[in-house]
Amino acid sequence: MVEKTFRMTPMADLRPVVISFVGESGSGKTSLVTAVAGLLGRAGLSVGALKHTSSDFRAASAGKDTSRYEDAGIEFSGIVSDKKFSFTRNYSVRAASARDIAARYFSEADIVLAEGFKKEPLAKILVGAPPEGFSASSAVCAVPSLKSSGGSFSPATVRLAAASAFIYYAACVRHIFAGVGNRIKGDDAFGPSAADVFAAAGFSAADCGDVPENSANKIISSAPEAVVIFDAVSAPAASTGFGIYAADELSGIQLGTHGGGIKMFIDYLKMSSSAKIAVIGAHGASFALGDGLSPGPREAVAGLDVLARRIKLCMS
Repeated sequence: MVEKTFRMTPMADLRPVVISFVGESGSGKTSLVTAVAGLLGRAGLSVGALKHTSSDFRAASAGKDTSRYEDAGIEFSGIVSDKKFSFTRNYSVRAASARDIAARYFSEADIVLAEGFKKEPLAKILVGAPPEGFSASSAVCAVPSLKSSGGSFSPATVRLAAASAFIYYAACVRHIFAGVGNRIKGDDAFGPSAADVFAAAGFSAADCGDVPENSANKIISSAPEAVVIFDAVSAPAASTGFGIYAADELSGIQLGTHGGGIKMFIDYLKMSSSAKIAVIGAHGASFALGDGLSPGPREAVAGLDVLARRIKLCMS
Protein backbone atom coordinates (compact mmCIF):
# COMPACT_ATOMS: atom_id res chain seq x y z
CA MET A 1 0.00 0.00 0.00
CA VAL A 2 1.27 3.47 -0.87
CA GLU A 3 1.93 5.66 2.11
CA LYS A 4 0.68 9.23 1.95
CA THR A 5 4.10 10.48 0.95
CA PHE A 6 4.80 13.34 -1.39
CA ARG A 7 8.51 12.76 -1.96
CA MET A 8 9.58 14.15 -5.31
CA THR A 9 11.75 11.80 -7.36
CA PRO A 10 14.68 13.72 -8.90
CA MET A 11 14.86 13.16 -12.65
CA ALA A 12 17.41 14.03 -15.30
CA ASP A 13 16.82 17.19 -17.31
CA LEU A 14 14.98 15.77 -20.31
CA ARG A 15 13.21 18.92 -21.50
CA PRO A 16 11.31 18.82 -23.68
CA VAL A 17 10.26 15.24 -23.11
CA VAL A 18 10.52 13.14 -26.29
CA ILE A 19 8.58 9.94 -26.97
CA SER A 20 8.78 8.16 -30.31
CA PHE A 21 6.12 6.30 -32.30
CA VAL A 22 7.64 3.41 -34.24
CA GLY A 23 6.13 0.97 -36.70
CA GLU A 24 6.28 -0.21 -40.26
CA SER A 25 5.45 2.15 -43.12
CA GLY A 26 1.69 2.54 -43.40
CA SER A 27 1.02 1.44 -39.82
CA GLY A 28 -0.69 4.74 -39.01
CA LYS A 29 2.00 6.49 -36.98
CA THR A 30 1.12 9.96 -38.28
CA SER A 31 -2.61 9.40 -37.75
CA LEU A 32 -2.00 8.27 -34.19
CA VAL A 33 0.43 11.11 -33.44
CA THR A 34 -2.11 13.72 -34.55
CA ALA A 35 -4.89 12.10 -32.50
CA VAL A 36 -2.70 11.76 -29.41
CA ALA A 37 -1.52 15.36 -29.77
CA GLY A 38 -5.12 16.52 -29.54
CA LEU A 39 -5.70 14.73 -26.23
CA LEU A 40 -2.39 15.87 -24.76
CA GLY A 41 -3.14 19.44 -25.79
CA ARG A 42 -6.51 19.17 -24.09
CA ALA A 43 -4.67 18.06 -20.94
CA GLY A 44 -2.64 21.27 -21.04
CA LEU A 45 0.59 20.14 -22.69
CA SER A 46 2.32 22.14 -25.40
CA VAL A 47 3.00 19.50 -28.06
CA GLY A 48 5.62 19.35 -30.81
CA ALA A 49 6.01 16.77 -33.58
CA LEU A 50 9.19 15.57 -35.27
CA LYS A 51 9.32 13.09 -38.15
CA HIS A 52 12.35 11.09 -39.22
CA THR A 53 12.71 10.08 -42.85
CA SER A 54 15.44 8.12 -44.58
CA SER A 55 15.03 10.08 -47.82
CA ASP A 56 15.98 13.65 -48.68
CA PHE A 57 13.22 16.24 -48.74
CA ARG A 58 12.62 19.89 -49.51
CA ALA A 59 10.91 22.29 -47.18
CA ALA A 60 8.94 23.70 -50.13
CA SER A 61 8.08 22.76 -53.70
CA ALA A 62 10.66 23.47 -56.38
CA GLY A 63 10.44 27.02 -57.68
CA LYS A 64 8.81 28.45 -54.56
CA ASP A 65 10.59 31.33 -52.86
CA THR A 66 11.67 29.32 -49.82
CA SER A 67 13.08 26.53 -52.02
CA ARG A 68 15.10 29.18 -53.88
CA TYR A 69 16.63 30.15 -50.52
CA GLU A 70 17.65 26.51 -50.08
CA ASP A 71 19.09 26.34 -53.60
CA ALA A 72 21.13 29.47 -52.87
CA GLY A 73 22.76 27.77 -49.90
CA ILE A 74 21.03 29.96 -47.31
CA GLU A 75 21.25 28.10 -44.01
CA PHE A 76 18.38 29.78 -42.13
CA SER A 77 15.08 30.73 -43.76
CA GLY A 78 11.53 31.40 -42.70
CA ILE A 79 8.12 32.34 -43.95
CA VAL A 80 5.60 34.30 -41.95
CA SER A 81 1.96 35.35 -42.25
CA ASP A 82 -0.38 37.03 -39.80
CA LYS A 83 -1.34 33.56 -38.52
CA LYS A 84 1.82 31.46 -38.48
CA PHE A 85 5.58 31.32 -38.84
CA SER A 86 7.59 28.49 -40.37
CA PHE A 87 11.35 28.13 -39.92
CA THR A 88 13.81 25.93 -41.80
CA ARG A 89 17.48 25.28 -41.19
CA ASN A 90 19.36 23.68 -44.07
CA TYR A 91 22.28 21.73 -42.64
CA SER A 92 23.51 18.21 -41.94
CA VAL A 93 22.02 16.63 -38.83
CA ARG A 94 23.68 13.22 -39.16
CA ALA A 95 25.18 13.52 -35.69
CA ALA A 96 22.10 15.05 -34.06
CA SER A 97 19.72 12.87 -32.07
CA ALA A 98 15.98 13.43 -31.75
CA ARG A 99 16.55 14.67 -28.21
CA ASP A 100 19.25 17.12 -29.38
CA ILE A 101 16.97 18.47 -32.11
CA ALA A 102 14.07 18.77 -29.67
CA ALA A 103 16.18 20.59 -27.09
CA ARG A 104 17.42 23.09 -29.68
CA TYR A 105 14.32 23.73 -31.77
CA PHE A 106 11.37 22.65 -29.60
CA SER A 107 12.43 24.25 -26.33
CA GLU A 108 9.01 25.80 -25.73
CA ALA A 109 7.20 22.46 -26.04
CA ASP A 110 6.40 20.27 -23.05
CA ILE A 111 6.52 17.07 -25.10
CA VAL A 112 7.65 16.16 -28.61
CA LEU A 113 5.94 13.26 -30.38
CA ALA A 114 8.54 11.82 -32.73
CA GLU A 115 7.98 9.42 -35.61
CA GLY A 116 10.70 6.87 -36.22
CA PHE A 117 14.11 7.12 -34.52
CA LYS A 118 13.78 3.42 -33.68
CA LYS A 119 17.51 3.05 -32.95
CA GLU A 120 17.69 5.96 -30.52
CA PRO A 121 17.40 5.51 -26.74
CA LEU A 122 13.93 7.03 -26.46
CA ALA A 123 10.71 5.83 -24.89
CA LYS A 124 8.71 4.31 -27.75
CA ILE A 125 5.10 3.50 -28.55
CA LEU A 126 4.85 0.63 -31.03
CA VAL A 127 2.17 0.93 -33.71
CA GLY A 128 1.33 -2.44 -35.27
CA ALA A 129 4.04 -5.00 -36.00
CA PRO A 130 7.59 -4.13 -34.93
CA PRO A 131 9.78 -2.84 -37.77
CA GLU A 132 12.93 -4.74 -38.68
CA GLY A 133 15.55 -4.51 -35.98
CA PHE A 134 13.14 -3.41 -33.26
CA SER A 135 12.07 -5.54 -30.30
CA ALA A 136 8.45 -5.16 -29.23
CA SER A 137 9.46 -5.76 -25.61
CA SER A 138 11.39 -2.47 -25.61
CA ALA A 139 8.25 -0.37 -26.26
CA VAL A 140 6.53 1.25 -23.29
CA CYS A 141 3.19 0.74 -25.02
CA ALA A 142 1.92 -1.15 -28.08
CA VAL A 143 -1.26 -0.54 -30.09
CA PRO A 144 -2.70 -2.17 -33.22
CA SER A 145 -1.96 -0.68 -36.63
CA LEU A 146 -4.40 1.54 -38.49
CA LYS A 147 -5.09 -1.20 -41.04
CA SER A 148 -5.88 -3.84 -38.41
CA SER A 149 -8.12 -1.26 -36.70
CA GLY A 150 -10.35 -1.06 -39.77
CA GLY A 151 -8.92 2.18 -41.14
CA SER A 152 -9.36 4.33 -38.03
CA PHE A 153 -8.05 4.11 -34.51
CA SER A 154 -10.68 3.52 -31.84
CA PRO A 155 -11.09 6.12 -29.07
CA ALA A 156 -9.80 3.52 -26.61
CA THR A 157 -6.58 3.05 -28.62
CA VAL A 158 -5.97 6.80 -28.85
CA ARG A 159 -6.66 7.28 -25.14
CA LEU A 160 -4.31 4.42 -24.26
CA ALA A 161 -1.45 5.84 -26.35
CA ALA A 162 -2.07 9.37 -25.04
CA ALA A 163 -2.21 8.10 -21.45
CA SER A 164 1.14 6.35 -21.92
CA ALA A 165 2.67 9.52 -23.37
CA PHE A 166 1.30 11.73 -20.57
CA ILE A 167 2.51 9.31 -17.89
CA TYR A 168 5.97 9.27 -19.48
CA TYR A 169 5.95 13.08 -19.55
CA ALA A 170 4.99 13.18 -15.88
CA ALA A 171 7.72 10.70 -14.95
CA CYS A 172 10.34 12.99 -16.54
CA VAL A 173 9.35 16.10 -14.57
CA ARG A 174 8.42 16.81 -10.95
CA HIS A 175 5.35 14.68 -10.49
CA ILE A 176 2.80 13.01 -8.27
CA PHE A 177 0.98 9.83 -9.26
CA ALA A 178 -2.18 10.14 -7.17
CA GLY A 179 -4.46 7.16 -6.60
CA VAL A 180 -8.07 8.01 -5.79
CA GLY A 181 -10.59 5.50 -4.48
CA ASN A 182 -11.59 3.12 -1.72
CA ARG A 183 -9.53 -0.06 -1.59
CA ILE A 184 -12.39 -2.21 -0.30
CA LYS A 185 -15.10 -1.12 -2.76
CA GLY A 186 -14.54 -3.28 -5.82
CA ASP A 187 -13.27 -1.35 -8.83
CA ASP A 188 -12.93 1.80 -6.74
CA ALA A 189 -9.61 0.22 -5.72
CA PHE A 190 -8.22 0.83 -9.22
CA GLY A 191 -6.81 4.26 -8.29
CA PRO A 192 -4.88 3.22 -5.18
CA SER A 193 -3.74 0.00 -6.91
CA ALA A 194 -2.37 1.99 -9.86
CA ALA A 195 -0.53 4.35 -7.51
CA ASP A 196 0.97 1.28 -5.82
CA VAL A 197 2.66 0.11 -9.02
CA PHE A 198 4.26 3.51 -9.65
CA ALA A 199 5.46 3.73 -6.06
CA ALA A 200 6.96 0.24 -6.41
CA ALA A 201 8.81 1.40 -9.54
CA GLY A 202 10.35 4.28 -7.58
CA PHE A 203 8.16 7.19 -8.67
CA SER A 204 6.51 9.74 -6.38
CA ALA A 205 3.04 8.46 -5.57
CA ALA A 206 0.27 9.01 -3.06
CA ASP A 207 -2.86 7.17 -1.98
CA CYS A 208 -5.42 9.98 -1.73
CA GLY A 209 -8.24 7.69 -0.60
CA ASP A 210 -11.85 8.43 -1.48
CA VAL A 211 -11.73 12.02 -0.19
CA PRO A 212 -8.96 13.32 -2.48
CA GLU A 213 -9.54 16.98 -1.72
CA ASN A 214 -8.02 16.35 1.72
CA SER A 215 -4.68 15.63 0.01
CA ALA A 216 -4.70 18.70 -2.24
CA ASN A 217 -2.61 21.02 -0.06
CA LYS A 218 0.15 18.45 0.42
CA ILE A 219 0.33 17.90 -3.33
CA ILE A 220 0.41 21.64 -4.02
CA SER A 221 3.16 22.19 -1.43
CA SER A 222 5.41 19.74 -3.29
CA ALA A 223 5.18 21.96 -6.42
CA PRO A 224 4.68 19.22 -9.01
CA GLU A 225 4.79 20.04 -12.70
CA ALA A 226 2.47 17.13 -13.49
CA VAL A 227 -0.22 15.35 -11.50
CA VAL A 228 -1.53 12.03 -12.79
CA ILE A 229 -4.77 11.02 -11.09
CA PHE A 230 -5.75 7.35 -11.29
CA ASP A 231 -9.44 6.64 -10.78
CA ALA A 232 -12.19 4.30 -11.92
CA VAL A 233 -14.44 5.84 -14.57
CA SER A 234 -17.64 4.95 -16.37
CA ALA A 235 -17.13 6.02 -19.97
CA PRO A 236 -17.68 4.31 -23.34
CA ALA A 237 -14.03 4.67 -24.38
CA ALA A 238 -12.77 3.03 -21.20
CA SER A 239 -14.38 -0.40 -21.54
CA THR A 240 -10.98 -2.10 -21.53
CA GLY A 241 -7.51 -1.13 -20.38
CA PHE A 242 -6.80 2.43 -19.28
CA GLY A 243 -7.07 5.81 -20.97
CA ILE A 244 -6.52 9.53 -20.46
CA TYR A 245 -9.22 12.06 -19.64
CA ALA A 246 -8.51 15.78 -19.54
CA ALA A 247 -9.96 17.73 -16.65
CA ASP A 248 -12.48 19.49 -18.91
CA GLU A 249 -13.95 16.14 -20.03
CA LEU A 250 -15.04 15.00 -16.59
CA SER A 251 -18.44 16.68 -16.43
CA GLY A 252 -20.10 13.82 -18.30
CA ILE A 253 -18.17 10.95 -16.72
CA GLN A 254 -18.94 9.08 -13.52
CA LEU A 255 -15.79 8.81 -11.40
CA GLY A 256 -15.88 5.91 -8.99
CA THR A 257 -17.97 6.67 -5.92
CA HIS A 258 -16.67 10.22 -5.39
CA GLY A 259 -17.35 12.20 -8.59
CA GLY A 260 -18.02 15.51 -6.85
CA GLY A 261 -14.95 15.21 -4.65
CA ILE A 262 -12.48 14.54 -7.44
CA LYS A 263 -13.81 17.40 -9.55
CA MET A 264 -13.38 19.71 -6.57
CA PHE A 265 -9.90 18.23 -6.08
CA ILE A 266 -8.90 18.93 -9.70
CA ASP A 267 -10.38 22.43 -9.70
CA TYR A 268 -8.44 23.28 -6.55
CA LEU A 269 -5.19 21.89 -7.96
CA LYS A 270 -5.65 23.90 -11.16
CA MET A 271 -6.46 27.06 -9.22
CA SER A 272 -3.53 26.70 -6.81
CA SER A 273 -0.74 25.32 -9.00
CA SER A 274 0.57 25.37 -12.55
CA ALA A 275 0.74 21.57 -12.77
CA LYS A 276 -0.48 19.78 -15.87
CA ILE A 277 -3.26 17.44 -14.74
CA ALA A 278 -4.86 14.40 -16.33
CA VAL A 279 -7.05 11.58 -15.10
CA ILE A 280 -6.03 8.07 -16.12
CA GLY A 281 -9.15 5.98 -15.88
CA ALA A 282 -10.18 2.35 -16.13
CA HIS A 283 -13.79 1.31 -16.57
CA GLY A 284 -15.36 0.35 -13.25
CA ALA A 285 -18.08 -2.30 -13.37
CA SER A 286 -18.74 -2.92 -9.67
CA PHE A 287 -18.22 -0.82 -6.56
CA ALA A 288 -19.71 -3.20 -4.01
CA LEU A 289 -18.15 -3.30 -0.56
CA GLY A 290 -15.78 -6.24 -0.22
CA ASP A 291 -15.48 -7.03 -3.94
CA GLY A 292 -12.09 -7.21 -5.64
CA LEU A 293 -11.15 -5.65 -8.96
CA SER A 294 -13.14 -6.89 -11.93
CA PRO A 295 -11.23 -8.13 -15.02
CA GLY A 296 -11.06 -4.76 -16.83
CA PRO A 297 -9.46 -2.69 -14.03
CA ARG A 298 -7.28 -5.66 -13.04
CA GLU A 299 -5.96 -5.79 -16.62
CA ALA A 300 -5.44 -2.02 -16.54
CA VAL A 301 -3.37 -2.22 -13.34
CA ALA A 302 -1.25 -4.99 -14.90
CA GLY A 303 -0.72 -2.82 -17.99
CA LEU A 304 0.28 0.16 -15.86
CA ASP A 305 2.73 -2.04 -13.97
CA VAL A 306 4.45 -2.96 -17.24
CA LEU A 307 4.39 0.68 -18.34
CA ALA A 308 5.92 1.92 -15.07
CA ARG A 309 8.74 -0.61 -15.18
CA ARG A 310 9.53 0.05 -18.84
CA ILE A 311 9.53 3.81 -18.31
CA LYS A 312 11.95 3.32 -15.44
CA LEU A 313 14.22 1.29 -17.71
CA CYS A 314 14.09 4.05 -20.36
CA MET A 315 15.22 6.57 -17.78
CA SER A 316 18.02 4.48 -16.26
